[in-house]
Amino acid sequence: MSIYEKLLKIQTELTVTKDKFNSFGEFKYRSCEDILQALKPFLKELNCVILLNDELANAGDKNYIKATATLVDIENKENVSAVAYAQEPPKAKPKMDESQTSGSTSSYARKYALNGLLALDDNVDSDTTNKGDKAEKTEKLITKTQIQELKKLGFDEERLNKMAAYYKVDAVEKITYKQADEAIKKQTKQNNSGKGAK
Repeated sequence: MSIYEKLLKIQTELTVTKDKFNSFGEFKYRSCEDILQALKPFLKELNCVILLNDELANAGDKNYIKATATLVDIENKENVSAVAYAQEPPKAKPKMDESQTSGSTSSYARKYALNGLLALDDNVDSDTTNKGDKAEKTEKLITKTQIQELKKLGFDEERLNKMAAYYKVDAVEKITYKQADEAIKKQTKQNNSGKGAK
């Protein structure tokens, strides 16, 4: 079998369910580790190895992790690769130092490189909401009105950027309408409870 015949077998037979749940964003997802665990039996059967490599890439003043996933046939040394990028947030998330932030970005980029190489459908992930069979493939994005409302509730530019980084998007405008709506409701509730306590 050629490397592409082996890849075809993997792409048509490998399934990786989304068993993890993000309670803040209310979506199900699969991790890089989940994909690798499900892939191992195929690698053993087909006499292949998977290699994952990272490198730093820059675009203007933004840093990205460029992840490359390579499937190598150890019988004939043929290989095929896929690449994905993930932007490093300008500041570490709360409770995470810079090395943990880079590690998280690397895992995210590697997951999407694997998704591309192995033809795993991931259109319902952290950028959308998983509702089972009725999952929406496209999600309405944050509106200007929502951005203004968030600003009134105390979200300055830095906090809005942190929110974007939390949802793993590179701009506030790529936050979904639902995510913004939830943030507005939570912050309004917090502000009102704070007033009641005084």
